[in-house]
Amino acid sequence: MKVILLKDVAKLGRMFDVKEVADGYARNALFPKGLAEPATPGAVSRIEKQKIVEGAKIEARETALGVELESLAETPVTITLKANEAGHLFAGLKQEGLLQLLRENGYHFTDENLHFVKPIKETGTHEIPIIVGKKEGKLILRVVGE
Repeated sequence: MKVILLKDVAKLGRMFDVKEVADGYARNALFPKGLAEPATPGAVSRIEKQKIVEGAKIEARETALGVELESLAETPVTITLKANEAGHLFAGLKQEGLLQLLRENGYHFTDENLHFVKPIKETGTHEIPIIVGKKEGKLILRVVGE
């Protein structure tokens, strides 16, 4: 049975892909969870239009994030966290905490944009890679002990 994926499905495909799957898999797994719909001619044409609109939205978002990325490269972000005298933080700064800090400062990056390897556990200056579409940049994060 041909189906149109409404969301990304692991080991099957990405949103808006038209795939051939077993009838039982479609009826029992994909349709009840809202992951796919039957690939009728009307649905395929509707999805093609939706794909164009989604592509434009993604492109506009990447352009806006690219501008934020350029402004971020010019100014370092400073955060004050509790630390001991040796400069070790009492609680490591994880990706979620950094995203929240960036949102408070007016940036709109997501988990997909930050390439955070491991939590920050030391005071000092840290460089965090950020990738937006095809653009790459670095966030200069200064962690100051309290």
